[in-house]
Amino acid sequence: MQSFFKRIMRPGESLEWRTIQGFVVVLSGNAYQNGIRLVGNLIMARLLYPEAFGLMLIVNLVFTALTMLSDAGIKQAIIVQGRGRGAEYLNTAWTLLCLRGAALSVVACLLAWPVSLAYDKPILFELIIVMSLASLIRGFSSPNEAIYDREVKQARSVFLEALSQTVGLTCAVLWLFAYPTIWALVGYGIISSAVYTVMSYKLFHGQRPSFCFDKKVVREIVSFGKWILLSTALTFMASQGDKLLISNWLTTTELGIFSIAIALAKVAESVSGAICWKLLLPVYAELREGASERLTRQAMKSELILFAICAPFLVAFTVFGNELIDIMYDDRYQNAGWMLQAMAVGTIFAVYNETFIAMMIAHTHSYRATVFQFCRVCLLIITMTIGGYGWGTVGLVYSISIAPALFYVLLLFNMRRYNVNPKVELATIAAILVTVITAWSFRGWPGLSYLAN
Repeated sequence: MQSFFKRIMRPGESLEWRTIQGFVVVLSGNAYQNGIRLVGNLIMARLLYPEAFGLMLIVNLVFTALTMLSDAGIKQAIIVQGRGRGAEYLNTAWTLLCLRGAALSVVACLLAWPVSLAYDKPILFELIIVMSLASLIRGFSSPNEAIYDREVKQARSVFLEALSQTVGLTCAVLWLFAYPTIWALVGYGIISSAVYTVMSYKLFHGQRPSFCFDKKVVREIVSFGKWILLSTALTFMASQGDKLLISNWLTTTELGIFSIAIALAKVAESVSGAICWKLLLPVYAELREGASERLTRQAMKSELILFAICAPFLVAFTVFGNELIDIMYDDRYQNAGWMLQAMAVGTIFAVYNETFIAMMIAHTHSYRATVFQFCRVCLLIITMTIGGYGWGTVGLVYSISIAPALFYVLLLFNMRRYNVNPKVELATIAAILVTVITAWSFRGWPGLSYLAN
């Protein structure tokens, strides 16, 4: 295995060669992860009931919120500030990561009872308590992964994510065949975290971390991460706020159906997000040190490549969402079809939104990126509130697509600052929208029959 990684990612390669390799690796890894997640989801959907997926959506929201709301940029600090620093810097950063993992676990346990009361589901208390072990275990993973990310060497990171997910899903499916219960989904999270942590020390070579608490280093990391902390909090609301808001409107059974639809609808968004933040951000950061015109050209080229990859998913989900759900799932999940069609439209805009925010941060405009993330959250809250009160579930689902479209319009007014010409983007978006609207006009608009009922 070591010789394999040495062949595909040799140190000292040019940025262009590392980018091509990274693009192929990240894209392949993301395709594999989405594929195996879909296969596992199809199997589990037949062995479990829709309410189980609704309950797990709430549990995962709790841990996603805690993880993102406590992201103080520790790994980003290793990437940006850790080059050439001594062992104390990495050890202190790792100690902070371990403490953060333990704190997440404790806070999750404290929130378990209030969350179970808020949703009137006593089982949520037990699910959150046990699931907190995953956060504790993951916090002890190797900090050397951040060093590999800094060098745009993504092969091992992608392999580790795929391995942990595969082992976790395999165990969960076997568990469900032997004893179908929601606890298999909790076991998936804990087993995946354990595999990730153990294997991170096998795959990422370098200094063996040990506990250390250098106050000067802590101050540096905290100072670096203060804007990242706010930005990731806003990113959580922007990326997960739709699930958080809609969970207050729907029953857990309806939430389970919704979770199936949104997982498929956001496949293209997850692909673009992985490429943007795992690959393009470090590439943009390195290009920024040279000519800004080169960075702009690379960004526009990357956007077009991403859109070309995501376009087939967008058309398939928006036009044939009902048929796909009917083929893959049983009658209990029928309503996921129109939800998938309606929500997939927003991904058209989300693909471009992610690349532009990454470009802002690459220009070290973290403050501006934070302001835009705040605007993004406000648009999501406003559209979902109007949609929910005006048209119920149908309005909520459509608003999940309307919010990123409005956010894209807002970004259009700031593209000139970065010498970006949006003509090609607008042409591709228009072509997709015309195709979707034409298809809906002949086949029926998603959710209208649900609204009538």
